[in-house]
Amino acid sequence: MKNPFKRIFLIDAEQLIESALADASKKAELASVCGSMVEKAKQKEGIRTKTLGSILSEQIRKEAGSFPDVAGLPEIYKELMEVYMKRGNLEKNISQLKWMAKKIKQVQIDCLRELKHARHTQDARKLRKEFYGRAASFLRRNKKIFSDSFELRYLKRLPDLQELPTLVIAGMPNAGKTSLLFRLTGSKPEIEPYAFTTRGLMAGYFEAGFARLQVIDTPGLLDRPLEKRNKIEKQAVASMKAIADLVVYVFDLSEIAGPLEKQANLFAQIKKEFKKPTIAVANKTDILGGKELGELERLTGEKIIPLSCETGEGMELLKKILEEKAKDEKISGKYFRRLERRDEKG
Repeated sequence: MKNPFKRIFLIDAEQLIESALADASKKAELASVCGSMVEKAKQKEGIRTKTLGSILSEQIRKEAGSFPDVAGLPEIYKELMEVYMKRGNLEKNISQLKWMAKKIKQVQIDCLRELKHARHTQDARKLRKEFYGRAASFLRRNKKIFSDSFELRYLKRLPDLQELPTLVIAGMPNAGKTSLLFRLTGSKPEIEPYAFTTRGLMAGYFEAGFARLQVIDTPGLLDRPLEKRNKIEKQAVASMKAIADLVVYVFDLSEIAGPLEKQANLFAQIKKEFKKPTIAVANKTDILGGKELGELERLTGEKIIPLSCETGEGMELLKKILEEKAKDEKISGKYFRRLERRDEKG
């Protein structure tokens, strides 16, 4: 499915006011007018008023119309959207934007009507300035609507996700998650980074026997409570909650990503909070001076697959395990149940 936020159009209120004012002045200066001084003034001020009002109302209406239907959003995009803005708040913003565009257009029409009856050049100038002031003030008073919506700019570059059984790769920063994604999918051209701030989600696909798994690499998580996580971390949390059928948690034996104790704490958090089938792997077995696998297994109480994303050691074993997991009806059946629900709605 295509990212429904890819084409959203977002406005910076101050920049819009400045560019609209500049365009209005330029258009009036280039316009050819005739008649008495009063008529010329009325025509010039009318051009400025029309131009400014039209730009503001059209741009605001364009933003309001660029958002997808929130009620019909696929679950993953809905979850990721709510990292930045609640569904009800976005719907309210869209409604307010439409109202704002309509209001500015009405104020513009009122000003043009009054300009038609102006008797002096200063009256025409005064009416136009009043309109400028009202329009700019109107946008600035509602600045929060634009700034809140502007937060959604990070969603524009989400991957195009498919309705497939989905494997999410999780772990601390620098544990080797992206390297594992490359190793599993084996096709770099199909994988593109979608940056939010410094890191974002990455997507690829793994042929697991007769099944196809969607593989998502998430931003690195830190060992801390959910309420203390930043937006980058919350994206990983949202993706796991929304679409993960299976989680591969990557430990870093070299401890470059962090002490084993902290990595083990995060692993326990993920298993407890998301209740997803989870496979634990220990990366960087090729690095000298790292911790022993036995120590990590004692910390977690789990059987952990040793591997090296650098050399490929352990990758065949992991792929075999993933192929077996893909046969599980709880995982492979999810795609077909989604199709059934979609057909029922259709």
